[in-house]
Amino acid sequence: MLQNSCSDLRQWLEQTAFGSDPSPPQDALIKHVQQCLTCHGALAMLAGELIGTQALKEASSCEIQHYRLDTYIEYEREHGELAALRHDPVLWWHLLLCEECSEVYEITNTLLQAQEANELPPLPRRSPAPLPTRTPRVPLHLPVIELSRVFLHSVFGMQRLLGNAWGDADDEMVVAEEEQANHQISISMQQHASTWTIKVLIVPPISGTAVITIGEHRFTAPFDAQGQAQICSMPDALLADQVGPPMQVSIEEYVPDDT
Repeated sequence: MLQNSCSDLRQWLEQTAFGSDPSPPQDALIKHVQQCLTCHGALAMLAGELIGTQALKEASSCEIQHYRLDTYIEYEREHGELAALRHDPVLWWHLLLCEECSEVYEITNTLLQAQEANELPPLPRRSPAPLPTRTPRVPLHLPVIELSRVFLHSVFGMQRLLGNAWGDADDEMVVAEEEQANHQISISMQQHASTWTIKVLIVPPISGTAVITIGEHRFTAPFDAQGQAQICSMPDALLADQVGPPMQVSIEEYVPDDT
């Protein structure tokens, strides 16, 4: 039975990874991958090669994946399953292995389809909850996340070389994920012609600023209510050139003075 499931995985890979059919695997195949160390490791290595990211090598928590699931589903419904896989390969890989998150994904899709078919009434809008009273505390200090020049050139230099062959202009790459001080931090990038948009996501959200430093260049952006900060129009040369300083990402939390 186990050998047959391994053969089924190879057949699915031939249709999906090496063909033009982006159909997701069946539930039985997903459960097999969760239990089979051979298929688990082989699929992880292949996915990393095809997608071009090192993020698949590290497990991601369910909390940060739930936070990004709505964006993933919206992108998938608009652009298709294969485009969603390229858009957020880390979440795709997590859904493949995590039964609980996969169930949330399926239920959400089912509810959306039922609502579009007028089988469900629109969800009522709730009034925003009142803001909690802030108490004085020490600002959150998180270690700096550093992306080396070798890493930057290997990713963005290849993107510059391949151009449109790398992927669609709307594709977003997750280049780093870390957990610090009970917060999940994710860094992703999206290309726009000769510039890049860098997005920093922190969960749970904080009130503060994302700071990106590359040598003498310093960029800042405030976090919104969802914990996301966007730095637009980052020049391609700062990221893709072979010679240059590393990129450092730091987070500065704002704690109002209640005195």
